[in-house]
Amino acid sequence: MSMLAVLLPVLLAFLIALGQLRENHRRGIAINWPKTLVTILGVIAITALACAALGWRVSVGDELTGGLLFALIMLSGIAGLAVGVNRRWPRAGG
Repeated sequence: MSMLAVLLPVLLAFLIALGQLRENHRRGIAINWPKTLVTILGVIAITALACAALGWRVSVGDELTGGLLFALIMLSGIAGLAVGVNRRWPRAGG
């Protein structure tokens, strides 16, 4: 049951993203694939790092610090990724 609880939201997010890609294609909106792939890989790396930090702190019995470290890594990592990606690939017309 727990594996289904993890995979169901992932599948739902994938289906929503696929629907958005189809809608963008229908409207003629081009996709900046390098920016998209760097963002996806960055989010995966940041999430893995945050989960590793959480697991490390929980394994030594310090759940509160693990949770705070997880939140800090996620927030700062995603913010830094957004700034870096948008600096490298600025929005068109912006």
